[in-house]
Amino acid sequence: MNIERLDKTDSGENELPKLNNPYCHCTWAGSYSKILLFLSVALSKSSILVIKITMGGRSMKGIVFIEFKQMVDAVYGEAMMDYLIEAVNPASGGSYTSVGTYHHTELTMMIAKLSERTQKPTAELTRAFGHYLARTFVVKFPDFFKQARNTLEFLKRIDNHIHVEVAKLYPDAELPEFSFDDTDPDVFILNYASTRNLADLAHGLINETILYYGESYQVERENLTEDNTMQRTRFKLVQRKP
Repeated sequence: MNIERLDKTDSGENELPKLNNPYCHCTWAGSYSKILLFLSVALSKSSILVIKITMGGRSMKGIVFIEFKQMVDAVYGEAMMDYLIEAVNPASGGSYTSVGTYHHTELTMMIAKLSERTQKPTAELTRAFGHYLARTFVVKFPDFFKQARNTLEFLKRIDNHIHVEVAKLYPDAELPEFSFDDTDPDVFILNYASTRNLADLAHGLINETILYYGESYQVERENLTEDNTMQRTRFKLVQRKP
């Protein structure tokens, strides 16, 4: 989190942002998808102190949280989701909208609590959610899947086509980065990079995509780096022989 004194607005104008509330105003930072919280305190009639707190790189769209809630309700019952919200006490209060943006740790903390309650590893639960999320995407965004003839063609389109279209629907979405290497005809490599450390979710999405196209691949995973700022993971897909 960065805190800085604002002398100008982000647009470069000399006047301070207009506030509906004289004490606090929240807005989104355009294409950079950063949460901007303006705390405005009237020091005098002609002096206003503005503090800008920026939390970037870790936000997630509400549609993901909504689908997680629906999965938990379907698999474990509504009482489990109520427990997770109470145990985690997320900043959102557990109330999500599909177009809203929330910190990704609300999801990871709920998965951690679900792991404690069910005695299932967090990695397993996160992959299971990836499977569920992929099935949801097939229903909500069918054209993404219909436009690709097979698994590899779909995976190749993630970064330069699918994410481009997703950004049109959700302009402030912060999406993971994907790149691929198909120079080896026997091994397809998909590289994943994200600040949210959710490679297990990507793993589940990949596995469910393979199932959607009715194909059979062995998916090997290599975690390249994982720290507080970025997770980089390499997935290797090798087609199983009949």
